[in-house]
Amino acid sequence: MKNLILITNSGSSSVRIKIFDNKLNQLFSGRVERISLLNSFLNYQEKNSRQKTINYTQGVKNHAMALKLLIEVIPQKIYDEIKVIGHRVVHGGEDFQRLTKVTPGVLKKLEKYNKLAPLHNPINLKVIKELQKHFNEVDHFAMFDTVFFRTMPDYTFLYSLPLKFYDQYKIRKFGFHGLSHQNMLDYASQKLKMGQNKLNLITCHLGGGSSISLIKNGQAFDTSMGFTPLEGVTMSTRSGDLDPAVIIYLIKDLKLKIDEVKDLLNFESGVFGISGLSDLREVLQAAGHRVKGFKLKRKFNDKERKLAKLALKIFIYDIQRYITSYAGFCKKINAIVFSGAIGNNHEVVRSLIMNEMYFRDKPRVIICPTKEEQVIASNILKLIK
Repeated sequence: MKNLILITNSGSSSVRIKIFDNKLNQLFSGRVERISLLNSFLNYQEKNSRQKTINYTQGVKNHAMALKLLIEVIPQKIYDEIKVIGHRVVHGGEDFQRLTKVTPGVLKKLEKYNKLAPLHNPINLKVIKELQKHFNEVDHFAMFDTVFFRTMPDYTFLYSLPLKFYDQYKIRKFGFHGLSHQNMLDYASQKLKMGQNKLNLITCHLGGGSSISLIKNGQAFDTSMGFTPLEGVTMSTRSGDLDPAVIIYLIKDLKLKIDEVKDLLNFESGVFGISGLSDLREVLQAAGHRVKGFKLKRKFNDKERKLAKLALKIFIYDIQRYITSYAGFCKKINAIVFSGAIGNNHEVVRSLIMNEMYFRDKPRVIICPTKEEQVIASNILKLIK
């Protein structure tokens, strides 16, 4: 083993690492989930070994602690050979259109996007800085979720605001989860044995944050997330689509401050705002569905079960309305592809989504393993070879 690549992928309540060799063989993986919540857990696995789990009943406090725990379980023989580190960063705007080497100047420039992706970019940057402390003699690279959507035409990425707001301030739809949507395109191409330029897909990344994209002839055409990752479908704690007048009403009539509205829409809304539960596995359990490998030791009362069912219906309906609206732009949709922690792991969610949608020619459903880290590692290898 030599010249290993460590990839980080940090979300609002999770952090994953994967370590690859220079032939993209995965040698080690680890992830911490439910960060800042009770009953956090760490899963890790070395190649050709069984997965191991460590439970933290009192929770893992923050991402720095999660990284420390992950580093501690990396086998020494692998740790010593890490030579390059890649990071998933959610928002790169129009400034960052490709894989970028991390420098102090790049980090400084990226800070301006923290306010546009408050659930992710600040965490992404903290993770980068934290790992720079542990691996200060290796190169760090950032890959951006927004890059995949650079092919969207102007009439799908522009908002109907005076054009000066785009020209001067770059207010536009950027799109997110691009690494996952790219991976779904790659996977579907292999699965269907079709060239990417012939594929029309609806790709669904479903997790703590969720986004739906339309891919026409192998290129991103439209996507549910916009200027920030707040737009689109209902998510774990994010509101998704909202009449802009609601925000005006919250500020003008209900006297909420700007920061209070920002926190409300990003951290207190979505599935959590309806049900009081932010983890969809808990919502599914409270709504009466079995969740493989997950059982929370608590009982739900009638009100909690009712609200969980309502939150789940809203989540499912939002995804359905995006899928059906996108389907109308293609004569034939080759496949609907699911990925992400929810899309990949919960058959009951996929079934609920596919019910009550009608297509002239029913598309194939493809379940795609989440390989965002491999996409980053592949790009790094191309750059450093």
